[in-house]
Amino acid sequence: MGLLALLNKTVKTAAKTLVLALFICKVHGQQTAQFSNFLGNAFYYNPALAGGQNSLVFKSGHRSQWGNIEGAPTTTFASLSTRLFQPKKINAGNSLGFGGYFQNDLIGPYKRSSLNFAFAYNLLLQRNISFAFGFFTGLQQFGFDATKLNLNQSNDPLINGSGKLFLFPDFSVGTYLECKNWYVGLSAKQMFNGNWSNLIGSVYSIDQVHYHMMVGQRFEKEKITFSPNFLIKKTKGAVPAFDANITVELNSNFSTGISWRNTNSFICLFHIKLLDMFNLYYSYDLTTSKLRHSGVNTHEIMIGFKSNTEKSHKKNDFNSILFH
Repeated sequence: MGLLALLNKTVKTAAKTLVLALFICKVHGQQTAQFSNFLGNAFYYNPALAGGQNSLVFKSGHRSQWGNIEGAPTTTFASLSTRLFQPKKINAGNSLGFGGYFQNDLIGPYKRSSLNFAFAYNLLLQRNISFAFGFFTGLQQFGFDATKLNLNQSNDPLINGSGKLFLFPDFSVGTYLECKNWYVGLSAKQMFNGNWSNLIGSVYSIDQVHYHMMVGQRFEKEKITFSPNFLIKKTKGAVPAFDANITVELNSNFSTGISWRNTNSFICLFHIKLLDMFNLYYSYDLTTSKLRHSGVNTHEIMIGFKSNTEKSHKKNDFNSILFH
């Protein structure tokens, strides 16, 4: 055997070994939903925000990711939060918040739904600084439809989980520190590590805890207000995801901004207020990874309704950047 043929055989063997190793290695990745407008949907990341406003707040939205790819992720959600107890003077003391969050995710043959209830306690530390902590508790439901896949093996373990539904408890915690012009939030999601190995036949199919840190500050310059905001997401075995945006409020009813995600995107953000009660959020992701060559489109739209707006704008109340 010539030297060139031997080298060629060695390279092929090494390549096959590497591919096999990749298939048998234990791999972790991002399991929770991703939102480009994380400011508009901050309640998803941190349950401590429940009841953060002296209003009943309802939001609903839909995210369609990589629109031209079959089986691409889509997410739909609805949330509600309010204060159960409020002192006579707004922010004159502590308050209790309550909320609920429903979400439905579709990724190819996989379906995942969750319903969580949030409880939060807010403490006034100083006149313009408050601290809150809270938790989500509820259920997650997983499902799988093998008819949406072309399986090479008739005894593939995926078939055993097809058409079945699996329920798991869900629990998340969060803390939140805010002032009039800045905020810091820390949270952890999926703390119960749900095991859904019966769904796809893998002993490594376990929910991992996802950690989030959100921080931002508001700057007011004459008639223009701008806010840099950051979201850091980390889970075991995965590369940290980092979102950074800057929003500019041109007037009390319209703001826009740009965002950058270190994994794959530049994002355009828009926010419109109507009658001080309704909010419309829209974002469009400009993919920077190789997927951009497939002409993929990612859209995200949210609507919000806030009641009791007159009381929430009293002089003694301070709403942070997340409560706009």
